[in-house]
Amino acid sequence: MQEELKQTKASNRAEIKRLNDELSSLRKILRSYIQQIDSLNRINQELRAENEQITDQYNKTSSTLRQVSKERQALSEKVSLAAQLVATNIGAKAVNDRGREQSRLSRSTQFVVSFTIARNITTEPGERTIYVRIMSPDGNVLSKSPNNTFAYENSQILYSMNRIVEYGGEEIPVTMYWDIEEFLMPGTYKVDIFADGNHIGSHTFNMES
Repeated sequence: MQEELKQTKASNRAEIKRLNDELSSLRKILRSYIQQIDSLNRINQELRAENEQITDQYNKTSSTLRQVSKERQALSEKVSLAAQLVATNIGAKAVNDRGREQSRLSRSTQFVVSFTIARNITTEPGERTIYVRIMSPDGNVLSKSPNNTFAYENSQILYSMNRIVEYGGEEIPVTMYWDIEEFLMPGTYKVDIFADGNHIGSHTFNMES
C-alpha cells in the first residue's frame, strides 16, 4: 500500500487520502491484534502454570492415596492374621483298646490327637470346623474316604478327621480319635491342624512296628 502511495500521482489527492486512511485503519487493526495476541499469550502462560500446579497436586494426591491404600491393606492383613486361630499344647499318641498309650503299632487300635484352641478375643465367635491330617512316614495322608477333603490354598486336600466346635474367644480343648484299620508302617508320623482355611499347628510323633 505504501508502494502504491508512492506511485500515485500527486494530483490524485482523493486517492492518496483514501489510501492513507485505509493504512491508518490497518495499523489500528494490527495493534489490536497484537494486543489480543499478547493477552492470549499471558492467559496461555497462566493456564500452563495452573495446569502444572493441578498436575502436581494430582500426582501428590495419587501418591498419598496409594500410600493410604497400602497402609490399609497392611492393616487389614495384620487384623486378619491376628484373628486367626492357633492350636497349642498339641499332642499325638497311639493307644490300645483299653486306652493305654502304646509305642508299637502292632499293639495300637487308635491314634489320639489332642490340642487347645488358644484364646483370641479378636476372632469372630461362632462355629468352627477343625480339620486334622495325619501323614504316615511314606507321605500318605490317612483318610477313610477320598471325598474327605477341605479347601486350603486354592486346592482341595484330604483330611483324616474333622470336628465342629463352638468358639467364643476363650481357649477350648479338642481331642480327636483315629481308628487304626489299615496296615501302617513304623516311623515318624506328622499331624497338621487346620481351621478357617489356615494351618494353625503341627506335631510329629514316632511309632515302632
